[in-house]
Amino acid sequence: MAGPRKALLKRAERAFAEAQDDLTDAFRAEVEDAKWAWPNDTIRSNGSRAGSPRSVVDTGAFRDSYSRENVGPSTYRHAWTVPYAAAVINGAVLKNGSVLPARDITQGPLAQLPEFFARRFNAAATR
Repeated sequence: MAGPRKALLKRAERAFAEAQDDLTDAFRAEVEDAKWAWPNDTIRSNGSRAGSPRSVVDTGAFRDSYSRENVGPSTYRHAWTVPYAAAVINGAVLKNGSVLPARDITQGPLAQLPEFFARRFNAAATR
């Protein structure tokens, strides 16, 4: 039985690795979706006015700082590396008292990970 068990494990590992592509796409969609509430209008660095709801993208630096790394067997690290990433995702209160609302761009995509995995796992059965 080692053969079928090993094949099943290999299929699951491959499906999980492929599901990371879906997760990456979902994170990007969350960042770019103009659905995030914001307390006031802002003049963005390109001169455009951003009201509410809005996307997270201003200069693109946050979006472009995303990285994904395979750090071990079936273990992946997804991160945004700009210094203000935690403030974007978790919200913040600035020294001047201004409140930046949280925009948890991880919650929705992570909730979809089981679906991404199942689709990839089932697709692997037909290869």
